[in-house]
Amino acid sequence: MAGVGKSTVGPALAKALGFSYTDLDEYIQNMQGETIQEIVETQGERMLLFLEKRRMFEIDVRRRVVAPGGSIIYHTDLMQY
Repeated sequence: MAGVGKSTVGPALAKALGFSYTDLDEYIQNMQGETIQEIVETQGERMLLFLEKRRMFEIDVRRRVVAPGGSIIYHTDLMQY
């Protein structure tokens, strides 16, 4: 899903709808104090997948466009959320 335009289309869509916008990677980085790459390098890919799921459930998705991490497709509960 990298490079498909989430960071370009997401904010434009949110603005058109009058919604808020959140990029999950940015949210994770702000909450963890590390870049996505640093998380993967120091804690591993499994930790990133865990954090993507955990942090996604923290976001109130009502009236919000979210650019999720690519692993969202592996979690049916996240897809429903």
